[in-house]
Amino acid sequence: MRFGIIDTGAIGGTIAPKMVAASHTVKINNSNDAERLKARAEELGAIPATSKEVVKDVDVIILSLPTNAAAIRDTAIVELSALPSYPSNEEIVEFNRRLFPKNPKSV
Repeated sequence: MRFGIIDTGAIGGTIAPKMVAASHTVKINNSNDAERLKARAEELGAIPATSKEVVKDVDVIILSLPTNAAAIRDTAIVELSALPSYPSNEEIVEFNRRLFPKNPKSV
């Protein structure tokens, strides 16, 4: 399969190399800085892609933004679903992590 991963922090950066190792094609985007993106892609074994390229010609788009980035996430989902190249059989999969307090009894 072909995956496009937006953000390669704790979650995206963990699953990208596992997908590459399983012989999937993985494109990533985590920065508008081309050199930083290229270095991260090499580290993960993935293909660096611009924010527009990462969603083209993929089977699954993985949006892996931090929970506190809700505004960015919502904007990205609207923009992704409006792309002319966004076929109806593609899915947007969102991974995020919920942060829990250090002392659960204080909740």
